Amino acid sequence: MIKNIIDAELPVEVEDQVVQTIRNMESNFPFLLALNPEDRQAIPKIGKRSLDFVERSLMHAKENKNLVPPLVNLDEFDRDYRLMVQLRRVLSVAESFTRKIKDTYMAVGSEAYESSRDFYDYIKRGASRNEIGCEEIRRDLAARFKKQLTTEEDPPGETTVTTQS
Repeated sequence: MIKNIIDAELPVEVEDQVVQTIRNMESNFPFLLALNPEDRQAIPKIGKRSLDFVERSLMHAKENKNLVPPLVNLDEFDRDYRLMVQLRRVLSVAESFTRKIKDTYMAVGSEAYESSRDFYDYIKRGASRNEIGCEEIRRDLAARFKKQLTTEEDPPGETTVTTQS
């Protein structure tokens, strides 16, 4: 594990400003949806090949309006396509930004967790030597590792299985 790969601070004022900016950006998209899992699974997905198909279909439909079936509203089709292209551009930038935030969060979280583990190991050693205050801290921190079942998140040698009494 790489230690100390990030050393930064985020002033509360900047954090608040970023959150407000994101909320303001979201207000510029009053049409955004929040699909439930069933809807997400049910609707056709658009990838690169499908995007090309949609683009070419729209082009042909515009050039051959007499062949457009009555159930296809060409103006709506065109608006949907243009919005899709615009959202794809915005999504690309947003995903890149989100990925960087997630990676940074993961790295800084890992560093904080490693420091916590180092502190906990030190406290456990102090508790085993009956140093004042260590046993209470050890018990408080040990609660993090008490679970019904072992998970991948448990550090090696730290899993404590609790039983129901």
